[in-house]
Amino acid sequence: MAATPATRSHAEFGMAFHNLRANGYTLRDDGPYGPLVPFGISLNASTYELSKVTGFQPELSATALTAGDPAHQATRLTGTFDAARIGTKLRRLGARLDHGSWRLRPDGEADITDPLGRRFPALTNQLNLVRATREEVVYAPLAAGIATMRATSRTLADEPAVRAVAACLDAPWSPRSPTTASPPTAAPPRTRSA
Repeated sequence: MAATPATRSHAEFGMAFHNLRANGYTLRDDGPYGPLVPFGISLNASTYELSKVTGFQPELSATALTAGDPAHQATRLTGTFDAARIGTKLRRLGARLDHGSWRLRPDGEADITDPLGRRFPALTNQLNLVRATREEVVYAPLAAGIATMRATSRTLADEPAVRAVAACLDAPWSPRSPTTASPPTAAPPRTRSA
């Protein structure tokens, strides 16, 4: 991710799948860690319910990285995703392709009257743009947020303080290559029953 004043002001990283494992491989809220949203996901909505309309479930990601102040925040989830399914679900919400990302709303706009806003009014503008591939999902309220997460020039990993924190996390938990982290596959997660 690019080193910008916004990303320098706030960054959080989490290994989302580890919360799921600690909760007994269940997404139910009644588990010991069920109500917790793992660090790095940064969504003001039930991600289980959200997955039904977006096609991706943040708790099942290997890693989650959110950076920037709320107006300029972006989140990158790594793991294995079904990009075609995500695109189909987002199109049903009215999204259109915009430079490789699915755009639900104009930059920075929050709308509680559109299909996503009616269902998740607390979500505000966090999913205005969503970029999905097989290995990652990036979402942000601004196109600049998507670009910030995908930057390869001057990144936060080049900042001495961030590099020192990343070193404490041990390999392969580097801000440069979180895609190398993948959740264990021994016990498949159980979803809530309808």
